[in-house]
Amino acid sequence: MKTNPIKLAIKNFIKKRYGTIVKANVSYLSQNELLIGRKALVTGGTAGIGKAIVEAFLKSGADVAFTSRTKEKAEKVQSELQLKYPERRVYGIKMDMMDVSSFSETFNEVVDKLVKIDILVNNAGIGEGWWCHTTVEEWDDVIKTNIRGPFFLTEIVGKHMRDKQIHGNILNICSSAALRPANTAYRLSKWSMRAFTLGLAKTLIPYDIV
Repeated sequence: MKTNPIKLAIKNFIKKRYGTIVKANVSYLSQNELLIGRKALVTGGTAGIGKAIVEAFLKSGADVAFTSRTKEKAEKVQSELQLKYPERRVYGIKMDMMDVSSFSETFNEVVDKLVKIDILVNNAGIGEGWWCHTTVEEWDDVIKTNIRGPFFLTEIVGKHMRDKQIHGNILNICSSAALRPANTAYRLSKWSMRAFTLGLAKTLIPYDIV
């Protein structure tokens, strides 16, 4: 078979520039084996990124509880996902990220269903709250949902993992807003979430929680 002269020229250039090319054979676990045995809690799991995360976890073998601000939406998505992934356990739970007082009871309900939680995804969030164009109430709603709620929920879940010696994972969804000039309540909340993530890493890595 005739060798493509362009490919040959590129190959010779790379070989002269960087030396011998080493080819490595990499083995991958199939997607449905990656999270077998894991138990996840995902906030804001009925739409968008949150729902995509829930489905990815289910496809990879995890059992998942997800939250929604309304019971009706939680039950609707739970039914949909249970039909789609009958071999997995999936639960929709009503929980408002602004209602910190409800977190302990809701978390205990999740643990009753899944026995433990070794993955937490802080995904629920709202925006925007532009500087000079927002009210105190809008500001409070964004900050309570996007950073105050995750802070106190992570406190509960982190203690659960630490006290039960669970080697777990905590994923905080920040978005590129965490790197942009913060002229909205939303962006400020995501800057705070990024800083919180760094603080959690320093605090929880010694307990094998990352």
